[in-house]
Parts: sequence; C-alpha cells; structure tokens
Amino acid sequence: LQNESLAHRVILDPNFQLSKQSLQPDGGAMQRQVETVMKKAYWDMVHEQTSKGEFKIMIDNLKDIKAKLQAFIPGKRKDMHEALERNFDIAFLEQQITHRAFDAQSLEHLLDITLGTVLELEAPARNESTKSWLQDIKQRMAEEPWESLLPLVFEFVTLKMEEMSLDVSNW
Repeated sequence: LQNESLAHRVILDPNFQLSKQSLQPDGGAMQRQVETVMKKAYWDMVHEQTSKGEFKIMIDNLKDIKAKLQAFIPGKRKDMHEALERNFDIAFLEQQITHRAFDAQSLEHLLDITLGTVLELEAPARNESTKSWLQDIKQRMAEEPWESLLPLVFEFVTLKMEEMSLDVSNW
C-alpha cells in the first residue's frame, strides 16, 4: 500500500523527491524523534567504549563504512574499488587497533581515504560541507585526543552515506 501511495505521488508531482519524511504518513515526526534518540544513545555508547580503550565497536563501524562505500561505487569503476580495497584494509586496521598502534596519524589517513571516496561519489553540491567538516576535524585532531573524536567521525560519515542514499534515490 505504501508503494502504491508513493507511485501515485510521483505520477501526480513530477518534481517529487524522496526523503525520509515522504515515506511516513505523518511526515515521520515520531520516527525522527525515535531515530534521534537511538542515534544519540548509540554514539554515546561508542564514545564511552572508545574512551575506555575498547575498540571492537570501531572495527565494526569500519567494516560497515567500507561495505557501504563499496556499494556506492559503480561497478564499472574498478579503479575506485581497487583503491578502496588497497587503502582501506580492514585486517591491517584491525591489527593496528588490537595492538594499540592506531593513532591520530592513522585516523587522519583513514579520513582522507574515506572522505576522499565520499567526495568523489556524493553530489557536487554537497562537496563544500564535506571539505569544511574535514578541515575542522583535522584542526580538532591537533588539539584533542583522536579517541574522543571517533564518534564524531563515524557519525559524520554515516550521515554522508545517508545523504548519498537519498541522492541516489532521487536521481
């Protein structure tokens, strides 16, 4: 029934664009509120675990981010797939994290790879916000412990992937 309603809206309004809210009969107010609370709880948990030196959740997030990035890369862009595979090596990152060798420089390198890929894949209109955020977080990395910034990094990358999903849906 929801798909029929969505199809009807698209037929009637050629300028219709898919958004999280357009999928909900009430505009998604309740869902947005629950989603906001759940995300905050999740990122608070990530922060708490990483501040204790527990990085298993970091590895899980890295695996998820890599899988999502791979899914966004068009199949014909073998160069991008190979570069991501070569530069975003989960096994190597897991060893670094496990042996406490992951540091601010490692995080900065990972950010360059991840957000470099995002910048290539996201809508050009969104590039400026990504570049600005990257510059800001790198400045903060010079002033704050990298562990305290992990939740912000994962949250931003997750947000970017959600935006990219919506952009793909609307294209």
